[in-house]
Amino acid sequence: MENIEVLVTKFREKTLEILDCLNNGKFEGLEALFSDREAIIEIFKKNPQFYTKEKIVEELKKTDIMELDDKIKELTVQNMRDIKGKLDNINKDKFIRKKYYNGFSGNSMFFNKKIY
Repeated sequence: MENIEVLVTKFREKTLEILDCLNNGKFEGLEALFSDREAIIEIFKKNPQFYTKEKIVEELKKTDIMELDDKIKELTVQNMRDIKGKLDNINKDKFIRKKYYNGFSGNSMFFNKKIY
């Protein structure tokens, strides 16, 4: 069994790596980092006789993991908004291209007429 301080330190390191990925926009590695954090939590769950809830809470209070988790939540929401905005712009562009550039088939929704 690993020491509880070591596991909490590993958990904090994974949290900092997640924050770094979110700040830099490197979303590819997030799934593995979250899996690593979940594995540490599973170690705590599988060994309740060795890792009591009180000891875990005591160690977590010594670190700034709660603040880091709040930052992760904020960055995740912000990144989701940014990505949603980009997807909306792509959909708008696709709609406009579809209506204007359909090869002069006469199915256009919009008409342009010159007046002399």
